[in-house]
Amino acid sequence: MNYCSNCGQKINGAFCSGCGSKVGAPVESAQQNESSPVQSQPQPQPQPQQNIQANDIKDKALKILTDAEAKTNMHKQRLVIAIVTGIAFICQFFPWVTVHGHMLNGFNVPSLLILIAVIVICLLGNKKELLNKKPSIAVSVLGGVHTIIMIANMVDTNTTVLRGRSESLNFFAYFSVLTGLAICALPFLFVYLEKKKWII
Repeated sequence: MNYCSNCGQKINGAFCSGCGSKVGAPVESAQQNESSPVQSQPQPQPQPQQNIQANDIKDKALKILTDAEAKTNMHKQRLVIAIVTGIAFICQFFPWVTVHGHMLNGFNVPSLLILIAVIVICLLGNKKELLNKKPSIAVSVLGGVHTIIMIANMVDTNTTVLRGRSESLNFFAYFSVLTGLAICALPFLFVYLEKKKWII
């Protein structure tokens, strides 16, 4: 008659009727199985709410651009440059300041011609591809010239029209400068974003 080395009970068969240990199994392994804790799977860390919201905004913006790209048959880069240029064009016709009931805008013929040239460049060549190096440089230079003209208009308005007055330039004046800076940066910004696979 065999006895269990683990609990001392009599063994009939391959397993102990008292503790269930297998005949001939080492005591240490049974004790280790009993004492070893069950390792839990690491729980995935939840993403911060701000990151989730930023990703949602990015996904929605990319979806809008992709839909517009499909409808216009224009690359995202060309499309965004054309839209920003159109906004810059419109800003010149809105009032920059109101003095004694008279509204003054930033209308400037050379600047309008520059903006038209930028849009024409975006429409030339294969519209489904990024602008080549030379057109990109041309757009950036034209955007820079437009920005300089708008800043000069703002300075001239401040020194000649608003000198000693309480009125100040409104949103459209500053937005004209911002859109000019955007036109300078967008041609090469999209190249960088596509290299990083942030925009496909």
